[in-house]
Amino acid sequence: MKMMKKMRVLCFMLGVFCLGTVYAVPVGPLNGDPTAIMSGISISPLHVEDGRQLLFDVAYAVYDSHNYRGADLSYFGDQFIYAYQIENSRFSTIDLKEFSVPVPPGGARNISYDISGGIPGGIYPTPPPPFSGQPLWKFEHYPLLPGTYSSVLLFSSSLNPGGGEGTATVNVGGDDGIREFSIAVPVPTPEPVTLALLGIGAAMMFRKRSC
Repeated sequence: MKMMKKMRVLCFMLGVFCLGTVYAVPVGPLNGDPTAIMSGISISPLHVEDGRQLLFDVAYAVYDSHNYRGADLSYFGDQFIYAYQIENSRFSTIDLKEFSVPVPPGGARNISYDISGGIPGGIYPTPPPPFSGQPLWKFEHYPLLPGTYSSVLLFSSSLNPGGGEGTATVNVGGDDGIREFSIAVPVPTPEPVTLALLGIGAAMMFRKRSC
């Protein structure tokens, strides 16, 4: 009888191990992830208006694409993975409907989300466009209600964060109207040479239009 119990426990542990090798292992909280190039958390100020209030935070991490243990975004061989996870505070009385990150042209590809990364069990967005564009995630079917959080929102990029931060926006949408609230997060930053080339290209386009 004891031998049977031991065999059952052994089979259970073996099954868990096998599942772990097939499915992505949860990455854990983005904030403080030791495998990330940089990570942290931004907390919004408390917004109060018309008797309603909004308080939210965004945990973030930037990974070398070879070190990210969640969803595979290696279609284009981009070097960096940008990851964000939004939490709408339980003290809020407003739902969150959209989250967007500003990037330079061509600075984001493979826009996606990861239900195995960060703190698991978060609400996933309406499927975003999978390739180049501005990172925008909409929570149309299941908004981020007070006390809930998103799945990890991802995109890949060939540009590094450059140690700087950009201003992401959160929209409340719906019956509250499209309202934007800003928060600082790391974003892809072009190298100085890239910025110079972009400036030259813009100047040439302006010159052609004015001729």
